[in-house]
Amino acid sequence: MRVAMIVQRFRPAIGGAERQIERLAPLLANRGVAVTVITRRLADTPIRERRDGLDIIRVRVPRGQRAASLAYTMGGVRALLDLRPDVIHVHGLLSPATVGMLGSTLLDRPAIAKVLASGPRGSLDRLLAKPMSRLRLREISRRFRAVVTLAEESDRELLAHGVPPGLLVRIPNGVDTRHFRPARPGEKAELRRTLELPPGPLALYCGRLEPPKRVPHLVEAFIRTRGGHLLIVGGGSEQERIRALAAEPAAAGRVIIRPPVEDAAPLYRAADLYLSASVREGMSGSVLEAMASEICVGAVPAGGMIELLGGGAGTLLPGDGTEELGAAIDQLLRDPDRRAREAGRARTVAESRYSRERVADQLVELYRRLAAEHGGKP
Repeated sequence: MRVAMIVQRFRPAIGGAERQIERLAPLLANRGVAVTVITRRLADTPIRERRDGLDIIRVRVPRGQRAASLAYTMGGVRALLDLRPDVIHVHGLLSPATVGMLGSTLLDRPAIAKVLASGPRGSLDRLLAKPMSRLRLREISRRFRAVVTLAEESDRELLAHGVPPGLLVRIPNGVDTRHFRPARPGEKAELRRTLELPPGPLALYCGRLEPPKRVPHLVEAFIRTRGGHLLIVGGGSEQERIRALAAEPAAAGRVIIRPPVEDAAPLYRAADLYLSASVREGMSGSVLEAMASEICVGAVPAGGMIELLGGGAGTLLPGDGTEELGAAIDQLLRDPDRRAREAGRARTVAESRYSRERVADQLVELYRRLAAEHGGKP
C-alpha cells in the first residue's frame, strides 16, 4: 500500500508533526505501507530524496505567501497525480488539506486529515481566520473520509463547528518506549558528569523557542523557585530574549541554555523534572518522551495535556501568572517522592497507550479500512 503524506514543511525544518512522520515511517514500512512525503522545498534541499524509510518530494515555491500557497497546491497535486497513492494523509487544515482535497477528487482516492493542534493558533483556529473559512471547513467535512484527532480538545472544537462525529478518529502521537527509557541505577549521575550538568534537582525543557511555547514565561517562573536548575535545549526566534532573562541577577546562574540536539534521550535520563508552559499543542512529543523516560512532568493544560497527565501521570500547572507557576514548580522540585510516583505512572501510561508500535498499528488499520471501503487494496 502506498500512502502520500502532505505536510507544509519537512527536513531540514523539523517539529513535532514532522518527527512523528519520520519516526513512524519505518514502522509503517514494516507493516506493508510505503510512505511518500510531499512538502515545500526549502533552500539547498533536493527535489527528491529517500531517507529513513520514506521518500520525500519537495515542491518549489516562490517568495510571497499567496504565490507560495498556490505553487505548493498545484505542485502538490501534480506530485499526487504522478504518485497515484492508495491513501492521501494530510497534516493540518490549510494548504495540505487543499492539496489533499484536489488530489483525492482527481484520483478518486480516500483522504484523511490530521488536526495538529487545538486551542489558540491551533489547526482549526488558523483555518477559521482565513477567507471563506466556513466553506473550506464544509468541504473538508464532505471530502475527507476521516479526520484524525489527538485529544478531546480537538474533538470538541470540530464538533462545535459542524464536523460530523462519524468522521473523527482518535489516534494519538506515539513515542519510542525502547529508545526513551528510564535511567539505570547510577546512570543519571554519570550522564550529568558527561554532559557537564549540575546536580539535581534538574528541570528540563526541550523544544522550539517560539512564542506559543512560552519559554520566557517558564524562565521567569522558574527563577522564583528556591533551588535547582533549569536546562533549556532548543532554538528559535525567542532565543535571545531567553538568554537575556537567564543572564539577569535574579537567575543566579540557575538557567542553562544549549542548542538543539539530534537525540534528546540522554537529556531526559539526566533530568529530574520536565516542564512545559506551552499554550498550543496537539499532543506534545517532548512530554511523551519525558514520560517514556520515567521523569516527572509538569505542564500547563494545553492540548492533550489533560489526557497525558491525568490519573497521576504528571502535574497540571497554572497557566497564567509567573508567581503561581513558580510556586507550583517549587513544590515539585522539593518533593522527590511525588516526582518518583508520577514518573513511574507516566512510564506505565507511555508504554500502554502511546508506543509507536500501537500508533502504527492504528494507522495501518485505518488506511486499509478506508482503501477497502473505497474499492482499493485491503
